[in-house]
Order: sequence, then C-alpha cells, then structure tokens
Amino acid sequence: MQSAAEVEREFAKAGIPAAPVRTYAEAAANPHVIERDMLHPIEQEDGNTVPLTGPAVRFSRTPIWIRTRAARG
Repeated sequence: MQSAAEVEREFAKAGIPAAPVRTYAEAAANPHVIERDMLHPIEQEDGNTVPLTGPAVRFSRTPIWIRTRAARG
C-alpha cells in the first residue's frame, strides 16, 4: 500500500493534479489557510468559540468578515 505522499508524487509525475483529503483540523493548520485568515473565531450561543470558514472571495478595498453566528433554527 502506498502512502498519500507517494500517490501524490506519482500523480504529479503523470501531470495529474491531486491532493489528499484533509481533516478539518489539518486544513485549519495549513499555512495557506492561516496566512489568508480564512477561519474566523465566532462565539456560539453556548459561549464556546469555534472557527468558521470565512468568505472565499477577498477584496483589497472592501474586506468582508463574519460578524455573528447564524440564528438558532
């Protein structure tokens, strides 16, 4: 059995774009995610703070952020 890294290298050699599926924790720790400030800590109704994915589109002159949690359904 090959590791994900080995498979990724083989695909790259063949010119096939590929990447392993990551857990939420792995994705949240990715340097690119951190540098782009993609996760926003939002306080929930129970007082816990959780990181939520912010808007994918970023505008240099009109930044947008998550300001509040979603209403409880």
